Amino acid sequence: MTHSNVLTLGQACCLVLDLVPTNENRLRAKETLANIGLTTIYMRELGPLEPFALAKSKVDRNPFLYHAFPPTPPGSPKISAISDGDYDPEDVESVNSDSSAETTINYTPTAIVTMATTPVPTCLQL
Repeated sequence: MTHSNVLTLGQACCLVLDLVPTNENRLRAKETLANIGLTTIYMRELGPLEPFALAKSKVDRNPFLYHAFPPTPPGSPKISAISDGDYDPEDVESVNSDSSAETTINYTPTAIVTMATTPVPTCLQL
């Protein structure tokens, strides 16, 4: 049985604590459960849309039965304080670079236009 509707950890924590999953509640719910030694998980039989909280120590002892939720992704990119004049083409990561390396991309209007107009290699086109 495959579940494509996996919630984020913050959303699942809100469901467990019966909170509306707003950004503020997601953070509060994760902190509340973590502070008392609980983690939010799901079981394959019930699926990810039926999360529940369980002691982290118990979950750690049986990772085959209990499944973790992915962490809540960071928010949308924020507009950089760097002006267009500060743009350096070498700051934009190449498509062929190591994707496991942590990088920082400046989201200036010029950088976005440059990324959007750079041709995609044929091997990466859909």
